[in-house]
Amino acid sequence: MVEYIGYLRDRQVSESWICTTLVTLRTLLETSAYRLGRHDLPKERLIFDDDLPKEKKTLPREIPEEVLAQIREHLSTLDTTMLRMVTILLECGLRISELCSIPFDCLMCDDTHEWYLKFYQLKLKQEHVIPLVNETVVAVIQAQQEDTRAQWGGRSPYLFTRPLKRARGQPLPFVRMTFANRLNRWALDKNIRDRHGRLYHLQSHQFRHSVGMRLINDDVPLEVIRRLFGHHTMRMTQVYARMRAAKVRDALERAALSRKTVNAAGQVVKGDARANDPEVQLVRKGIRGQTLPIGGCGQLVVLGECNYANKCVTCPMWLTSTDDLPALKSFYERANRLRQRAQEVGNQVVVQQQTHIITNLTVRLKSLEEPVGDGTLDLDSQLSQLRTDLAEAEAGLEEAQTAGLLLLVEQYLGPESLEVTEELLDLCGASIDARALPLLQRRLHEEEAQLPQLEARGYVRLREKGEQLIASLRQLIAALEQEKDA
Repeated sequence: MVEYIGYLRDRQVSESWICTTLVTLRTLLETSAYRLGRHDLPKERLIFDDDLPKEKKTLPREIPEEVLAQIREHLSTLDTTMLRMVTILLECGLRISELCSIPFDCLMCDDTHEWYLKFYQLKLKQEHVIPLVNETVVAVIQAQQEDTRAQWGGRSPYLFTRPLKRARGQPLPFVRMTFANRLNRWALDKNIRDRHGRLYHLQSHQFRHSVGMRLINDDVPLEVIRRLFGHHTMRMTQVYARMRAAKVRDALERAALSRKTVNAAGQVVKGDARANDPEVQLVRKGIRGQTLPIGGCGQLVVLGECNYANKCVTCPMWLTSTDDLPALKSFYERANRLRQRAQEVGNQVVVQQQTHIITNLTVRLKSLEEPVGDGTLDLDSQLSQLRTDLAEAEAGLEEAQTAGLLLLVEQYLGPESLEVTEELLDLCGASIDARALPLLQRRLHEEEAQLPQLEARGYVRLREKGEQLIASLRQLIAALEQEKDA
């Protein structure tokens, strides 16, 4: 087995293909040994999780905003069936397989006459019900029901059927490939392009990702999104939280590139972007010459004493950036008020001093307020908002991780004994954390050792319960180890 795993890794194939092959082989071996009673196969596990390629964290592939705007602009030019299908995808986030096979009687109401959509999730092999909050979707489905009824009478079990000439007299579900081909022919006809001016090729599953990103950006709780999309675990929903954090961070970095720093003469001071990293700047602050309320000092402590001491306003080493604009404007207004008061009482020394300061500040403010790149001003407000969004995105990701861990704990404690649960409470208190790892690992070894005995004695129910407990234990241990490493 070790040689075979090494052989797979040496081949020029993708990691996902290797993972699928090993998992399939493991399932075959274990099923043959345990359920088919093949005595020539070992019952101990031969392929472990550590043998599988590490899963890469993927990000959603939602439709870009500029493409989505073009789709909505030309949406009314789609043929009736395609228009209705795209409308449902844009609002509900169904998989295309679920939409093509959605039943004719998919609408249902509760006691308060609120609408719901009922369909079968092929991937998870379960019926799923989601609320419909957009009346347009309800109207679209009802209109499609009327057209399908007029075409097939009451014979069609599907809401969307193939055209009559291809149905061979039987109501068959709409074909996914037909939807994709029609959609991209329409996109080509309407000249839908991305931000780089390239023709955009649409994929059906992107509508689902777009709905997920819209919900996460609207601050819909992750547990609600998980239930709405029918995800078995929170791990799938976490992808949208990671994507939001990545996009906000990217926008923050782009805005930071637009920040500029000027010296006493109003000249822009350029530097290496890597040196402007916040963590690097934090270290540098420890060796700056002066700690200033506004801006920073360009002279380091190691270069000797500062001749300007606390007169930084007149110092050529005083550097200020667009981040300092609000404070600089306040400083400028205060200097003007002080000069006016000095003029009223006749103090010419203060008048001259403040005039010199006001002149220097005017040069700085003019240079900092000049448009950068596309003419965007008020970068301080933009950066502040982006930092807020980033904090919310990171909080959302933390919420997803916490919620995911809670689900794993619930799944584990369900089949666990009261004695062990009580032991966990004594050990960890209100929440299970990394302190429980030794106990959980011990329980995992105990249950794994007990499985062959249960199998040999024919205790089917107890063995199934043990397998369920082992599966939940492995997931919980992996999550706690990951949290501990982080």
